[in-house]
Amino acid sequence: MAGTNSNYQTSEGERTGNIEKLATAPDITLDGNAYRGKYELNKKSIVGFLKNTLRKEVFQNNHMPDPIRLGGKGIDKLIGYGLNNDAYKKLFVHIPEIIKNAVFITDEIPTRADTPYNIYRHLVTGIALDGEPYTIHVILGENSGVWYYDHILSKIEKGRLLSVIRQSTPGHPVVSPSSIKDTTLLRILQAPLQEKNLKGDTYG
Repeated sequence: MAGTNSNYQTSEGERTGNIEKLATAPDITLDGNAYRGKYELNKKSIVGFLKNTLRKEVFQNNHMPDPIRLGGKGIDKLIGYGLNNDAYKKLFVHIPEIIKNAVFITDEIPTRADTPYNIYRHLVTGIALDGEPYTIHVILGENSGVWYYDHILSKIEKGRLLSVIRQSTPGHPVVSPSSIKDTTLLRILQAPLQEKNLKGDTYG
């Protein structure tokens, strides 16, 4: 049975189960100084690291056997999100750990005609960067059997985010914390009866 969103390729029951797995999954503890010696916290150095190091590697997630790569479009998106945020800039060195440990939530068919991808795969993980909690939404786009990486960082602890979403009820929109701009993340983490209340995806 398809989800309430007809573009989902994951059943309601499976997506709900995946959200529960996310709730019990441990956050990834990340060292905020791990970038030192690999790149500086400026755009030129970060782009060089992404293109000359990570783009040459092939990654894998614990929940899927398919190869995952960092492509040119993904790099453009990554450097366009939050380079005014030091925490965000420190994350790039941790992309292999994030890819490996993120929890699969759902697949869905893109709604935009101009996308180069056949399907999007959404994964989520909580992290603690130097003790500060964040939630990362990993978006993988499939093209010719290869999945290409992108991520969005939200300044909220994963458990608190899930708690806020669960407090919403059918017929009432989710009350989003002001720090959450990623409406797609909010949508995919809602129970099937809640998701119809949120409009205007940031990614799709």
